Amino acid sequence: EGDGDGHGDGKKNEKRGMTKCVLLLQREIPEFVNKILAKNAQEMNRGIVVLQDVGGEDRIMDEEMISYCDYIMPNLTELKRLVKHLTTPTSSGIANAANEKE
Repeated sequence: EGDGDGHGDGKKNEKRGMTKCVLLLQREIPEFVNKILAKNAQEMNRGIVVLQDVGGEDRIMDEEMISYCDYIMPNLTELKRLVKHLTTPTSSGIANAANEKE
């Protein structure tokens, strides 16, 4: 039985509604590894929140990878770089918002 310290089966925390898993992805990790982890977290359907930190290595994020993430966490410079490569209808709105901050 879980003892509430984050180890064990977590039954004690589940009763309180406190159990939450978060997966924080870093750009320094190869994209294919992040994609595998994020996709598996989503497919497990166990409430794992996927966070993608956009800092670190300066490379394009593909839209499939973005679709696996619950939250994308860029700073302003990273946001501008990111929206240059998006083709979704909302990307122009995001780009406009990023450019307004200048």
